[in-house]
Amino acid sequence: MLAGDTTDSFEQLYALRADAVAPDAKVHIATMRAILAHYAAHPTIYLPSHGPDSAARFADATTSAETPVAVA
Repeated sequence: MLAGDTTDSFEQLYALRADAVAPDAKVHIATMRAILAHYAAHPTIYLPSHGPDSAARFADATTSAETPVAVA
């Protein structure tokens, strides 16, 4: 999953922290919740746009099954 600018990092995703440029923080947080639900239910390679380990996660095909997260 190419996160684009949905989140800059896993930390932002896990924290459910809307960024300053989100036009609607509630919609942004709802989007992150949907991503987390998908991530928890399906093996997913999640690639945040500015995640320092995104290239390695892609190269190693590290999925959500290997890095689970609780859905907030």
